[in-house]
Amino acid sequence: MAPPCYRLRFLTGSPSFEDGEAVFVLVKGRSRAQTADRPRGETFTLSWDQIAGTLLWTAAGGVLLFVLMGIDAMFTKYKDMEEMKRGNTAVAVRFVLKLLAQGYIFSRSIVTSNDLGEALLVSIISFVILFILEWIVEAAFRKIADLRLDEGVKQGLVGHGLVAGSLHLVGALIIGACL
Repeated sequence: MAPPCYRLRFLTGSPSFEDGEAVFVLVKGRSRAQTADRPRGETFTLSWDQIAGTLLWTAAGGVLLFVLMGIDAMFTKYKDMEEMKRGNTAVAVRFVLKLLAQGYIFSRSIVTSNDLGEALLVSIISFVILFILEWIVEAAFRKIADLRLDEGVKQGLVGHGLVAGSLHLVGALIIGACL
């Protein structure tokens, strides 16, 4: 006998929901998925192993993001957390965009990896590549336009924070496309 599992049920088409909106409900037993993506009658099964695996991968990803953001903070010319506590918006903008970039890279590595160790390794390698790309582009900005992003971010220049953070985000999109 197969172990009991819960099914994730997609409910749409109710007058109280907007077109395309879905509500996810865990129900025991049989259920039907009905969305634009899923034909009527198709069932999506979510077992306790999958729930536990999702929790494990999410926890590992959270720890990895925490570690990578800490490593990144060690290489800036300012202390990220102290600057954000003081209200430096430029640092906060750069930090959030960097976090989004690393999260996107980790999500792509999950999609392309067969196991958790491989996904973590791909994310770490991608972090190093992104770090090197950031260093090269910032050096080019200094040389070509005398634009010193780290100094501007530390001074609270939001434009510098947006440019610095956008470099991370664009790099993550490129790296993610390669995975």
